[in-house]
Amino acid sequence: MKDASKHDERQLRRMLDCLDAARRGGVSLRAASDSLLFLRGALEDVDRGWADDFTSHVATLESASVASPSQVHDMGEEYPRLVKATLDALEALVRARLGG
Repeated sequence: MKDASKHDERQLRRMLDCLDAARRGGVSLRAASDSLLFLRGALEDVDRGWADDFTSHVATLESASVASPSQVHDMGEEYPRLVKATLDALEALVRARLGG
């Protein structure tokens, strides 16, 4: 991360930790989405387009977190694919902000 503050770099690394915990089941999708939004809000220098993309993916994660068991069942294999794709997209956004 070339010109971002140490503060922002710390928040972005916390986002990666949160995403990793969500992948491992260490935190619920709801808790992860709450934490990610909090950390996004703590960034000092945020590009509007990046923030919008990030927020959109977090909203998808939050929606997945409130799906009922019958909705998850009806989605079948699509549910875990959606969660994985959303976590992957969020990780890619954060890593891009970190510069790789």
